[in-house]
Amino acid sequence: MQLKCLRLPTICFIAGLVFLFLQLGFLLDAGAAPKKARQGLSQELSKELSQELSIVSTIAPIHALLLGLTNGAQHPQLLASLRHKPHGASLPPSQVRLLDNARLVVLLGGSFESFAASVDDRDDRRVVRLMELDGITRIRIAGASEDSDEHEGHDGHDGHDGQAAHGDANGFDPHIWLDPLNARAIVMHLGVVLTRMDPQNAALYRENGKRMVSNLRALDEDIAKEVSGLRGKFLVLHDSTAYFAARYGISGQENLHGVNHNATRDGMRHTLYVRRNLRRGDYRCVLVQQGLAQKLRNVIEDEITAGDTKIVEIDPLGVGLPLDENAYGEILRGVSSAFIRCLTAS
Repeated sequence: MQLKCLRLPTICFIAGLVFLFLQLGFLLDAGAAPKKARQGLSQELSKELSQELSIVSTIAPIHALLLGLTNGAQHPQLLASLRHKPHGASLPPSQVRLLDNARLVVLLGGSFESFAASVDDRDDRRVVRLMELDGITRIRIAGASEDSDEHEGHDGHDGHDGQAAHGDANGFDPHIWLDPLNARAIVMHLGVVLTRMDPQNAALYRENGKRMVSNLRALDEDIAKEVSGLRGKFLVLHDSTAYFAARYGISGQENLHGVNHNATRDGMRHTLYVRRNLRRGDYRCVLVQQGLAQKLRNVIEDEITAGDTKIVEIDPLGVGLPLDENAYGEILRGVSSAFIRCLTAS
């Protein structure tokens, strides 16, 4: 090789330059590879962090709103054991872990969920209590103290015996989702929260939020037309309909407080209380929630067989509906249908 280079110095010089450039290119590629790898890892990590925004809610109507807001980005989960009986329900270990590992927890708050007081914000978890949001209309329950410094939406409805109904710590009815204007306020607030926690999907959350607000406005207008002019005296065995009635101007509601819908064995005093109140008024209908104990249903049927009073079942939690983003609208339409059956002459 040395003899050939002596004879052909020009060719050797060119070959040396080519070899040098090849070596330099290899070194540059070797230095760039870790940088590219770091960039790829950073992108993958950022994508993974976005995907890991675990979201948990406690009731189906709010879960449906979250599904609509996060469509295309996240997969919120519902605490299944609360779907049928959110009041006083205990969580199995698997759902305790789900709640503990969530980065965003959406609660009604107050005493609606028995465990709500123990769920706090942490460095890695945000807790939203919907009853405390600005822009939410709240109705004070019958017998609640007027000393609360929280603002109210409408006056509460009186019950017969003045028994306390369940509500939050300040005496407000927690069934806020049955007013579509409250649902709109919830969607707008959660959209802001999601955008801050997951900025990569901010545009998607904003677009979903606009679509949902438009759908809620249309839903509200449709229901207002459906229930317009409904009047009549009706009895509610579970005071969950005040927000719906107040939103659409449906008067004549009376609440029967202190009734345990899920009881499988009612005491004599409890039964007499129900019977006594059913006899006090000439009601168009009695609104009962899904899951009413059969014995209590029998008591109601025995008392109203002589008159024209109807028993109408209502499902404000969407117990019988599929869990998808359309569930909220279906719940409100179902409540509307129940009121129409209740207050329309047979």
